Amino acid sequence: MTNDITRRYRRLILEQRFLGLATYGAEGPWACNINFVVEDPQAPTLVFYSAASSRHARDIRETGVAAATIYSAEPDAAPDGIQILAGAAEVPEGEVPAVHELYFERNFADPETRKEWMIPVESYVGTGSRRFFRLSLTDVWIIDTDAWIRDKVDRRTRVPDLSLA
Repeated sequence: MTNDITRRYRRLILEQRFLGLATYGAEGPWACNINFVVEDPQAPTLVFYSAASSRHARDIRETGVAAATIYSAEPDAAPDGIQILAGAAEVPEGEVPAVHELYFERNFADPETRKEWMIPVESYVGTGSRRFFRLSLTDVWIIDTDAWIRDKVDRRTRVPDLSLA
């Protein structure tokens, strides 16, 4: 069963491009959809960008934590998904150029498409209106398909190995 859990977890993280991000701060709970890429498969860490003034950006700066969901609902396939707890932080300004390059390369493999979508790196530093954020996964749960087959109860089981390599 562990091999199946790890395989499904890796497939979801590596093949999906969007996650539902949940944060909490002074204004209460918040949720939004985010386009992410895997930054470091060994750690693992995910990166995304957002408006520097967005509610979830403020929450991340305030609390340093976030939760997320990633799911797949392919037609003619069983739904699958994971729930994530993560440390969350704004990417330090000195790391932004490398994260910027990685984000747009992984999101847009075709150089012409990438050129179309790429926002200048200056928009993510200093007085720029955007920031990159990093999610460092600490705990991940996945749908327990064995429990569903056995007793039709929708449960989660912890993913034992968070490495994506």
